[in-house]
Amino acid sequence: MNSNFKVTILCLDDNLEATAIRSALESFGITVYCHFIGNVGGYIKLINNQDSEAIIIICAHGEKQGTILAELDFAIEATMPYKRVITLENYQEFLQLNNQIIINTSCLGGDLAPAFLQSGAKAYIGADGYVDGSASTYFVISLLYNLFHLKLKLKAAYDKAVMHNQDTQMFRFFNFE
Repeated sequence: MNSNFKVTILCLDDNLEATAIRSALESFGITVYCHFIGNVGGYIKLINNQDSEAIIIICAHGEKQGTILAELDFAIEATMPYKRVITLENYQEFLQLNNQIIINTSCLGGDLAPAFLQSGAKAYIGADGYVDGSASTYFVISLLYNLFHLKLKLKAAYDKAVMHNQDTQMFRFFNFE
């Protein structure tokens, strides 16, 4: 991978985290496309229309049911296919990926790995617990620093980033290999 590699940030709620990650990656010379998403319809379109081999970072909050969605006005929410939360089953309904690497910063995001891998993701990284937000931001920046600056392979970059503390150790690496 080189510094011309495309990274897309899909921000469902955690604007500060997305901005911090974007700033760090741009300082590494990486081209970053950051989308602050207002509703689930926009999220579905964006996540399914990324280049093959791209890295997609999902900045969101999570709970046992899945990815938490922002509260919308009742009239707008009534038109959306999913309300309040996107579950594993919901992801399985709409995801259409093509060899992308997915990094999900949300709490319990690791629980969603099967949907992403079954829909065509090359690899998926997500937490299996309630990770501290600052640790999540640090983990992503460290992972991508290791990948792009140190030029480590994805799994080696992950192995190095995950070892920082108990919170970063909640992130799990999933792939088909």
